[in-house]
Amino acid sequence: MTINWFVRELSENLEWFMRELLAGNAPKMLIEAPPQHGKSKAVVDALAWLVGLNPDYKIIFSSFSERPGVRANL
Repeated sequence: MTINWFVRELSENLEWFMRELLAGNAPKMLIEAPPQHGKSKAVVDALAWLVGLNPDYKIIFSSFSERPGVRANL
């Protein structure tokens, strides 16, 4: 994944989201960008970080098509 302004901004927002979640809040976040901008990869990485901190968390990752969802959940 190429690191650019979008990836940095997305990473900062995902970090905020995860910290809010860990604090017991119920944050909401919508990610919208063209295909191939790293949305799914960034979210999967953030979820892996979250599960690393809290192995008891149960997480479901879904996507518009089967391929990204299956790849992320393996």
